[in-house]
Amino acid sequence: MSIVALAAPFAGCGGASGGNSPESKATAAERAPAAVQVATFASITRMTPTIDVEGDDAGEQIDLAAARGEREGGQLVAWATKGEPRVVLEASDLRGRGGARIDADRVRTFIEHAMQVEQGSPASRSGTYVDPLIPAAGRDVVLADDQRLLAWVDVDVPLTAAPGSYVGTVRIRRADTDGRAVDDGAGDDGILARVPVRVQVHAAAIPHLPTLASHVGLDQSQLVRFEQVEPGTTQLRDVTERYAGELAGARLSVGDVGALPPRSLSGHRGLPGDAAYLERVFGGRGVASVRIPFYLDHPFADPLGRDRAAAVSYLRRSARWAREQGWRDRMYVFVFDEPDDSLGGNVRELHELVREADPALRVLVTREASARAFQGSVDIWGPNISPTRFRAADVTTEHRRGNDTWWYPSITTWQPYPTLFIDELRPTPRALGWLAWRNQVDGILYWSATHWHEVDDPYADPGTYNEPDVVGNGDGVLLYPGGPVGLPGQPVPSVRLFQLRDGIDDHDLLVLADCAASPAQRARLRAAARAVAPAMDRVDPTPAQVAALRSTALGVLDRAPGTVDCRTSPQ
Repeated sequence: MSIVALAAPFAGCGGASGGNSPESKATAAERAPAAVQVATFASITRMTPTIDVEGDDAGEQIDLAAARGEREGGQLVAWATKGEPRVVLEASDLRGRGGARIDADRVRTFIEHAMQVEQGSPASRSGTYVDPLIPAAGRDVVLADDQRLLAWVDVDVPLTAAPGSYVGTVRIRRADTDGRAVDDGAGDDGILARVPVRVQVHAAAIPHLPTLASHVGLDQSQLVRFEQVEPGTTQLRDVTERYAGELAGARLSVGDVGALPPRSLSGHRGLPGDAAYLERVFGGRGVASVRIPFYLDHPFADPLGRDRAAAVSYLRRSARWAREQGWRDRMYVFVFDEPDDSLGGNVRELHELVREADPALRVLVTREASARAFQGSVDIWGPNISPTRFRAADVTTEHRRGNDTWWYPSITTWQPYPTLFIDELRPTPRALGWLAWRNQVDGILYWSATHWHEVDDPYADPGTYNEPDVVGNGDGVLLYPGGPVGLPGQPVPSVRLFQLRDGIDDHDLLVLADCAASPAQRARLRAAARAVAPAMDRVDPTPAQVAALRSTALGVLDRAPGTVDCRTSPQ
């Protein structure tokens, strides 16, 4: 157990002023006696407001190891042992040897927002869980008897960072009701606790493009609803770009962008600047996949029938545009979502249409490869992650045929298989990266990041997807709207999104290390991967096991000569 605290004569979530707010003078109430204690936890720990701060998993500092270009996080819990102080989080620069530095603006802090689950997701249970990560800058929290501060600390390591150890602190300071740090006049600048942060930066670098392809849906109608922007406007496009950027920061590719490729459709103009917008969205770091917008009802009413010739022309032009951007191997269309077998003929017609437009343009269908009605008509299979739909043997078979597999966590993914539900305390979002490497899976598909349709307040009601006999808490949600928490137009990430990101980073490291490793090193990589996730239905590693996996991969890459660039998969 770790306690890192300062007792001082002292004084959920309050106001948000954003940025590094200037200090103010403390009022008498803010100078009342107070003391704060802190415990730290690894990023794989699913926190709850009642987490045991004296257990074996609690630590004294946030201790991270990262590749260059990687984002890594840790967590903390703070509580008052005297008084009820109003506090705010501040991060310092992280400093290394010889003047090396990771600036404080690359150390992001987030308040972990608690949610009450009334009806558990499949095989889960009711209770209080945390998921939204509300940016902590300028946001005060009162540490009352019944309120702890749960926070995520995320370090964005620059690609240019020199390898070595970097150290700094996250400070818990007295604050006023506007979220500004206050000086209580006691000579300690109002600091109630200092949490050491140490990052060991390795020589290895995370690649520009993830080794896992991806598709994450984004519902613009919900951005209109919660971010107070009008449909069809540049303002909505700007908000969409920020949401897509948050996904890209998590190494995920947005699937819905609300704009057509330039010069792809005769007579279609779109909004001014659409071409540059699409280049920014799909051309940035972290975006491995490029969906060509094409649906059964848009941009044509009958693409498989009377509009077929126009649809072929549109797809040919869109594919030409993607090729010109250097995205030939990343482009795909996704039209049929979980079709039943009766639609096999329609999928075959679609595949023929797409092949006529451009043989390199691939067709993604969310079905399992064993579905005979679709065999020969699918280039990317998207099986649900479940015992009956995902089979590792199918992945191998489809690779021999030149096809990929992007697996799909959904409402039909139940424990003990890895889910993305809020009420899942195992680090299953991160495990998807480890298991993808072990099973040679090529990508991940998630149907939406912003499915807020079924709730009035996404921060209060986690039951985002409902069927007659089941609730999916957080299903279809990886991002939360900024508008309701004083951050209009800004996406708010989630614990599950960051854990998913960390799993994709781990996949990158495993793929690159496997490429560079000797036979003995490969054996150690596989042993470490089996330890964190022995099987699809056995995922509950310790922080030490995850650290060992990453240490093994980073150790191989640190010793590898030159730059490693390959995407081989384990056998």
